[in-house]
Amino acid sequence: MSQSSREAGIHHVHLRDFPAVDYLTVRDAYFKLCEEHFRKLGIPHFPNVMMGWDPTPRLRPDQKHTGKGYPDTPVVTGNTPARFRDALAEAKARAAKFPPTQRVVTIYAWNEWSEGGYLEPGEENKFAYLEAIQEVFMG
Repeated sequence: MSQSSREAGIHHVHLRDFPAVDYLTVRDAYFKLCEEHFRKLGIPHFPNVMMGWDPTPRLRPDQKHTGKGYPDTPVVTGNTPARFRDALAEAKARAAKFPPTQRVVTIYAWNEWSEGGYLEPGEENKFAYLEAIQEVFMG
């Protein structure tokens, strides 16, 4: 598999490990990239936090998971409500460094079930991802 076929990006971070990459690896690489962009450009970057990434449900039933490009990309594993909460706290702390009108944190995504990015309550985690948001932003 070529390097470029593995480098499908999620929120600007290239997922080089296949078939899976740990949530913390993606989170740390993303925040490092944010710092680099701010240092180079001098403008605020609105941090984005994801709860997970797994587009493999979009593969055809007969398609093997080989990493040849979307939706056949690496999957983010180890995503838990606790890790999501920690990423939100980090994003909030980063956003707090900017003037009030620039303190923005975005979250991927409400109901992107077919890409493993959903905050909507589900069987496995119930309301835990929404509770993490409440805890970080509402105290």
